[in-house]
Amino acid sequence: MRNRPLQQMVRLNENEYCHLITSAKISGLSREAYIRKLILGETVKAKPPQELAELLRLLKSTSDNINQIARVSNARHFVRSEELAEIYSKLDDIWGKVKEL
Repeated sequence: MRNRPLQQMVRLNENEYCHLITSAKISGLSREAYIRKLILGETVKAKPPQELAELLRLLKSTSDNINQIARVSNARHFVRSEELAEIYSKLDDIWGKVKEL
């Protein structure tokens, strides 16, 4: 048995139909899922770009590196220039990805 056995037909004009198709595509949802969310009063957001996953991975990697460098520098009471260069390089990579979005 289906989860949603009830069916409702809705008539739309050309503009309404185009708006529905476009909005559902932007959200990454099917038309049916998009309409269900709207009916339930949920906010439908645009699907995040695929590059976001790479950007989040870079952020995680950079924050891990900064934490490791902070631990070592606290123990030594100084930071090597190579470690700072690595941080700046990672930050440049992140900003490059952000600008691509």
